[in-house]
Amino acid sequence: MRGMLALVPLLLAAAPPAAPAVEEALASVGAGTRIGLVVVDDQGREIVAVRPDDRFVPASNTKMFTTAAAFALLDTASPDTVGGASVRLEGRDVILAGHGDARLSSAADCQSDCLVDLAQAVAARTRVVRDVIGDDSAFPDERWPAGMSWNNMAGQYGTAISALTLDDNVVVLTVTPGRPGATPAIAGDGYYRIDNRAITIAGGKTALEVTRTPGSDMLRIAGTIPAGGAAANLRVGVDDPAHRAARRFAGLLRAAGVRVTGDIATRHRLLSPGDDPAARGDAPVSRPPAPPELARL
Repeated sequence: MRGMLALVPLLLAAAPPAAPAVEEALASVGAGTRIGLVVVDDQGREIVAVRPDDRFVPASNTKMFTTAAAFALLDTASPDTVGGASVRLEGRDVILAGHGDARLSSAADCQSDCLVDLAQAVAARTRVVRDVIGDDSAFPDERWPAGMSWNNMAGQYGTAISALTLDDNVVVLTVTPGRPGATPAIAGDGYYRIDNRAITIAGGKTALEVTRTPGSDMLRIAGTIPAGGAAANLRVGVDDPAHRAARRFAGLLRAAGVRVTGDIATRHRLLSPGDDPAARGDAPVSRPPAPPELARL
């Protein structure tokens, strides 16, 4: 079908290349590779079409056109498309709810969309809470696309999709070299446990890798870092963003003088209405109206 999201339109301001030259260049990639390409100019006139009606698995580029279509077609004033995060109290529990906005930050130098502002709103109302619950049920609990490889989930490009996104759903670890032959120091915020198998070497380049079994909180750090060199930052993906956000929020509540007596918990929306909420332990698709929000970003 012409116009499938897997096809990549390119807007060309300069003179367009000849179609045979493009097809010849694409043919050089070798057997077993399928490429679909549609090139149009800034007036929408088609210049090159290579397999324009074939079906392809969507690639990374397609998100740009999906986002553009959403901006063009969705009613941004609708409650269903208003982003941000909010906080409310349910009894003694505090609920941090995400609404699809990816700008929420817990950075120390945060200037806008700051998680600490929601913590201050809770501190202004109460000094004791029980559970801190991260609620990302605005989106279905489908955090990765089908076919996502498990070994890509540990990196910053494999973070889970969530309606409650904090700090890009990434945890930053700082690796500081020691003396040659010694393990380097690895500092984080405690969200992940660390299996440190890295080695400080006398010279050379930093070559560190991170692996994690899906669902585990244990990171294995391996590779090398040169002695006397600069510290290296590793950006590690988060597989349960709602849990990570709730944990960070609990820390900010404590810093604001609020005592947290309960646990860190999450509320996810069932992927299918036919699933059993009791079996999964998640929030059902339909819930009674929530108490009013204390604050929203």
